[in-house]
Amino acid sequence: MTIHCAYSGVGGTGSFVSALCPQLRHHYGAAERVVFYGVEPLHADYALCLKKAGVPFSEVSKRRGVDLRSYWALARTLTKIKAEVVVMHGGGTAWLWPLLRLMGVRGRLVLVEHGPESSLLRPGSFVRHTIGILCAQTVIAVSERLAERLRATFPAFLRSKPLWSIPNGVDTAFFAPPARSRSLDTLLMVGTLSATKDHQTLIRALAILAKERSVRLVFAGDGLLRSQLEQLAGECGVRERVTFLGNVDRDHLLRLYREAAVFTFSTWGEGSPLSLLEAMSCGLPVVASDVPGVREILAGGECGIMVPPGQPAVMAQAIGRILAETEFASCMGACARRRVETNYSVEGMTARYQAVLNAL
Repeated sequence: MTIHCAYSGVGGTGSFVSALCPQLRHHYGAAERVVFYGVEPLHADYALCLKKAGVPFSEVSKRRGVDLRSYWALARTLTKIKAEVVVMHGGGTAWLWPLLRLMGVRGRLVLVEHGPESSLLRPGSFVRHTIGILCAQTVIAVSERLAERLRATFPAFLRSKPLWSIPNGVDTAFFAPPARSRSLDTLLMVGTLSATKDHQTLIRALAILAKERSVRLVFAGDGLLRSQLEQLAGECGVRERVTFLGNVDRDHLLRLYREAAVFTFSTWGEGSPLSLLEAMSCGLPVVASDVPGVREILAGGECGIMVPPGQPAVMAQAIGRILAETEFASCMGACARRRVETNYSVEGMTARYQAVLNAL
């Protein structure tokens, strides 16, 4: 029995386990369970995906800050299941492992580092990642670049334990290109409205584009910065051109990918962004910030245009080129689809995770 622990709210880890665990169960008959833990309520789409696949899951709620009651509830949940392996997705939970052990939790710990690599160096986050890596028997990084940074940051702890690099994968059968033509005036970004992402640069880029084109921007995802971003859109004179959808389900997300003209991914740092891979799987041309987690996916430049983060004018220029050159955009989208099919399929990812779990 293997338990996967992931954040309950919207974010990469919840989406990830909702895709991985059904595949492990379907292809390998693995006895996977999921425990969602966090300050946000369980995202309905995660529950739906796991229910459809017959993967059991539990939810443990937490209050912000130190919450001893939630630690005890998490320990009781893990102890009751009696798993041989506990896979913690993210150092934000794995640092609790020593406390959970004192509360009776047994089994071997696998830590999956989802990034971004910049989070490793923040003071409080550095301590949590250090504890998680020290306690884990095996560590998995979602990109080769992130694995390299982990080796450089924690050399003493990783010298004597396995460190695997397993890229994220997406369901290419579900996230498939549209049969009809796309909207020519819609830009899309999918991601939590948080400081890690760089929605501000994208809004300012839209203001530049709006002077010459009839174009609109759709944000899928929610977060603490929503009111600030709405205010910024108003200050830039593009409030009526920006749509904040909040969190959307998987089917709605697929429609957005199929309708948009360009996937615009403005960010300060990433591990291996699922939304970028999903957009590419749908044949959507990409303009994205040139940061390590993105650079590894878009290497070569055939599948997307990378721009320096925090530079609205450069981003606007790149988006304008894709909107103006339809043949160029079509070739880029087709290349993006082929790259995901070749390197980032959910089947390939699942096989590699199964190999790691078998090794344990």
